[in-house]
Amino acid sequence: MRSRPDLGEITEYLKLLGATEVVTEEFAQSRKLNELVKSMGKPKLALNGVGGKSATALLKQLEYGGTMVTYGGMSRQPVSVGTAMFIFNDVKLRGYWQSKWNDLNMNNSA
Repeated sequence: MRSRPDLGEITEYLKLLGATEVVTEEFAQSRKLNELVKSMGKPKLALNGVGGKSATALLKQLEYGGTMVTYGGMSRQPVSVGTAMFIFNDVKLRGYWQSKWNDLNMNNSA
């Protein structure tokens, strides 16, 4: 996520929902991300709201067969994935559009 004034509050909220870690775009592009992954192990899931280089950095950290869900594009840069990531790491990419989900599930009583 991008750095913002309420980052601490959002981080705590996401952790209450089950997030283990929440990283900023700047953190994702630094060596600190590598250190974090080494200490915790590779994640199975990455949520990408920025795109561009930040998304590429997240993808490189996923465990074999991991999934990255893109729900935003704040950098206005495309998500770029090398062929090797698909072949040798078996990563999966998904898109998520909240408004469309709401439309499709408007009549769902669950």
